[in-house]
Amino acid sequence: FIALCCWQLWKSRNEKVFRNQATGLHQLLQQCSAVSVQWGFRLQPSKRHIVQAWEKSFESARQWEG
Repeated sequence: FIALCCWQLWKSRNEKVFRNQATGLHQLLQQCSAVSVQWGFRLQPSKRHIVQAWEKSFESARQWEG
């Protein structure tokens, strides 16, 4: 899931550099959250609690960010 965050950050950076479209932190966290859920479907059911933990982390960060 660290790779997921790095990938979303990289995509956000490319949006800014190549299309001059800025992505706010709230939107970036929302994108990470959405993709983590998608990745979760590929995990074995016994490991899906990992996705739920990351989902809670993203939600907490979004609430903290404001």
